[in-house]
Amino acid sequence: MTRVFITMILALAMLASCGHKKETTSIDQPKKPTAPVKKPKPVKPKTGLEEIISPADFKLLLPDSLESINGEWRRVRDPFYTYEAMLEAAKSFPDFCNTGTLETRKRELSAFLANTSHETTGGWVSAPKGPFYWGYYYVREIDSRYYQERERRIPYYVDTLGMLAKMYPPAPGKHYFGRGPIQISHNYNYGLCSEQLGLGTQLLESPELVAQDSVLAFKTAIWFWMTRQQAKPSCHEVMTGQWEPSAHDKSRGRLPGFGMTINIINGRGECGRWTHDAKNRIGFYKRYMEYFGVSGDGSIGCESMEPY
Repeated sequence: MTRVFITMILALAMLASCGHKKETTSIDQPKKPTAPVKKPKPVKPKTGLEEIISPADFKLLLPDSLESINGEWRRVRDPFYTYEAMLEAAKSFPDFCNTGTLETRKRELSAFLANTSHETTGGWVSAPKGPFYWGYYYVREIDSRYYQERERRIPYYVDTLGMLAKMYPPAPGKHYFGRGPIQISHNYNYGLCSEQLGLGTQLLESPELVAQDSVLAFKTAIWFWMTRQQAKPSCHEVMTGQWEPSAHDKSRGRLPGFGMTINIINGRGECGRWTHDAKNRIGFYKRYMEYFGVSGDGSIGCESMEPY
């Protein structure tokens, strides 16, 4: 009897255990696959130039709009010149518009844009929206076709005298008239620039490349701006207050300020007297300074400066 009773109890216990559902914990449950965590895209640091001029600024200062001239539509800025090309070129010159206070940097950019706008201008006194609206109109010098035709007999912008000219002799059949924002010209400038940009003799042998590659064109302009020209200081040194005129310079009226950049770039043609070209550069400079909210610093003109 006792055995039967025990057997019945065991049977009931087994039935109870079979009917009881085991509780599961989160550990027992299968894990759902988790979506990969998206890493935030790294924020690209702005260069010194990006901090003071935006794409919108570039377009306002150097518009790419169409204007009607005597029934003919003309684009104000040549599409060859772009904001992106200028920024890319500036990466090779980290001190460009990135030296000194914010005001100094904006003033330097105003001076650079003013000189390059004058060099490439397509404007005139009565031009639509004024003469200082038409910067960066030309990629090649306005008379470049004339030079190419004439250079078969008369070698314009080809120099064979002087130390630099001998170091960078012209390539046969090549023309070294102005190209790009600063309108770099002469075989010795093409040769020296090419060498210092790490291009060997490429620009001396193929100067036309400057008018075919917009980044390269801006590099030649910034190179000229940042580089001392024999006895002259660099435009960058002048506009950032790093140049201190000697007693010799002071006696010849060469003082810091925008006017000195005119003397560096084309003093023989524009300084020592009042000239239309110098006035045009100053007009662009004032427009850009007003836009960036800065004022002039030092001598703005060069009519009292003796050229180099």
